[in-house]
Amino acid sequence: MIHYILSYLIVDISCGLFALILLNHVGYDYGNTYSIRTFKLMLMFFIGYLVCDAVWVLSQFHYLPVILNRISVIGAMITICLFIYSCFIYGTIQMDFQYIGTFPFHFSTSFSYIVLFVFILSSIKTGWLFSFDEHGLVNFHYSFIIIFIVNCSYLLIISAKAAFRAYKAKNDDDRRTYLSLTSFILIPVLSGYFYFKDQYLPIQPPIIICILTLIFTLSQDHRIYSDALTKLNNRRKLRKYCDERLEDAQYKPFYFCMIDINDFKSINDTYGHHIGDEALKILSLALSQLSRNKHCFVARWGGDEFAIIIDKQFFTSPQHICEEIQQTFYKENTNPVLQDLTISLGTYYVNNNQLTLEELYKSSDHNMYIQKRAYHNKK
Repeated sequence: MIHYILSYLIVDISCGLFALILLNHVGYDYGNTYSIRTFKLMLMFFIGYLVCDAVWVLSQFHYLPVILNRISVIGAMITICLFIYSCFIYGTIQMDFQYIGTFPFHFSTSFSYIVLFVFILSSIKTGWLFSFDEHGLVNFHYSFIIIFIVNCSYLLIISAKAAFRAYKAKNDDDRRTYLSLTSFILIPVLSGYFYFKDQYLPIQPPIIICILTLIFTLSQDHRIYSDALTKLNNRRKLRKYCDERLEDAQYKPFYFCMIDINDFKSINDTYGHHIGDEALKILSLALSQLSRNKHCFVARWGGDEFAIIIDKQFFTSPQHICEEIQQTFYKENTNPVLQDLTISLGTYYVNNNQLTLEELYKSSDHNMYIQKRAYHNKK
């Protein structure tokens, strides 16, 4: 028995230490203030649950005073509910729900938990959800499944919304963010499955910490490798991807393309930088669509310049690529000021692994400016 208890405690302590590490690494660059605060609350409620869980197993087997069994059981139920609710709020924040932070939203979404907490606390006397025997050990009743149903419902709602948002997402970074939120549903599904097989199996903490780590890691990668304005890959991610592709360029040749917006400076000078930013955002949506259609890699180089790495079999011609991008741009654009916006594209065929990103940029940029001169000669 002592080996089982030690194993149980090792799982709780390990997950708790990992949660503390994550908590220490959630800085101001993780997101907005509300997002940071909610993610930290998730971690703190989870750590509180682990403490209650460890105390429960020790008191359940009489290594701690039995009175602590009552406190730890109630504490574990309340902290896991608070953790699930904070997951729900965090997921809602990530999907930019317009009413988040308002009193009506929090009251309506937390009402079920308020009622649930009343049931939990009153069960000490009534025994509705659980009771304690003459030795002070807990006995869960069938009605205890109410807690499972409520928690599962909240996670199911946020996972379903995230899956729908991922399906509708217009860029890959948003899609990855939303898909990571769908992993919340694994908490009740896997925990419930293993609990009914063996309630003394400490499976819930590892599941939760894995999901929190996944969400944290994807969020950090999103900030490290994505451009803040356009949400496309940034130059750091481009360099990393390009170095990988260059290693196999002899066997898997590709095209390196540079794109920029014609007369972009005049857009900023005439209409203001906010219109220029809008043009970049709309163009980024068009490039994201191209990325999905052609299975290519798209990144913002800087300013109004963008880079595309596209496999040989998906490349048609510079003219066709430009037409496809501009058609999508016109479809996404609702600003009449940008109706006449055009782009120039320069390409370079890569089948040599001795090149560098800077050399690819120089060659394709040179070809792009040949196209820009042709554009200006037509004006």
